[in-house]
Amino acid sequence: MQEKKRKILDLLRDGHEMFTAEIAKGVGLSSATTSKYLQILKAEHKVTDYHRTPYVYWKKARGNARRR
Repeated sequence: MQEKKRKILDLLRDGHEMFTAEIAKGVGLSSATTSKYLQILKAEHKVTDYHRTPYVYWKKARGNARRR
């Protein structure tokens, strides 16, 4: 699980914003599975989301230091 979350955070580095399907393609998971990982990262305050119909965009949370 940690590896998948790290891959997602790597995609969102340097203020990069992506919608769920783009992230899923980048990490090689289904959109549904990626969405679950993103919800976990959101609960951990590592990412934030915003809606721009019809997509949900994701970005790293401000002040989020990369931890291992």
